[in-house]
Amino acid sequence: MLETKYATTNTKEEFWAIWKEKEVQFIDGLDDLVNTALSKDIEAKLFSNPDIRTKSDHIAYQEKYQQYVAPTQQDIFIQSLLSPERLLAIVKDFILFEAGVVKKIARFQQFFSINKIIERIKPVRNGKRKGGVIWHTQGSGKSLTMAMLARKIQDTINNPQNYFSDR
Repeated sequence: MLETKYATTNTKEEFWAIWKEKEVQFIDGLDDLVNTALSKDIEAKLFSNPDIRTKSDHIAYQEKYQQYVAPTQQDIFIQSLLSPERLLAIVKDFILFEAGVVKKIARFQQFFSINKIIERIKPVRNGKRKGGVIWHTQGSGKSLTMAMLARKIQDTINNPQNYFSDR
C-alpha cells in the first residue's frame, strides 16, 4: 500500500492529510532505477549549468551510498504519480482552465473517483447503465469533479446523457 502525506503551503505537519493508494502497480523496475548510477553522458547534461551547485551533493550521495538503497515511500509515490499511463491520463482528462488563465488539476480523490465512475457506468446491461451518487464535503471540489467527469463521460460513452446536481 502506498501512503504519502500532503498538505497546503505552511500547514503544520500535524494537520497533513494521508494519501493512501491500495493498488500501486508501478513498482516493477523501481528497485533497479533507484540503484542505477547515472551515465556520465546524462550526468554531464544534468550538471552542465555552472550555476547548479548540486553536482557536489550528487557525488557525495553516490560515494555515501555505494551499497544497495531501498526505494523510499517518496520514490514509490513519484513513480506512481509520474508513470506514463497516469501522467498522460492526468494531462488528457484531469486538467481544466478557469477563464483561460487558472489551471486546475484534479486531486487524487477526484482522479480515482472519476475513473471508478467510468468503470461503473461503461457496461450496458439490459439496455441500461448504472448510475450513482458521490458524497463530498464542503470545499472538496464537487464542481471540478462534475466538470471533469462530464468531459470524461463525453469522451468515453457513446451518446451520453449526463445528469448532475450540486444540491
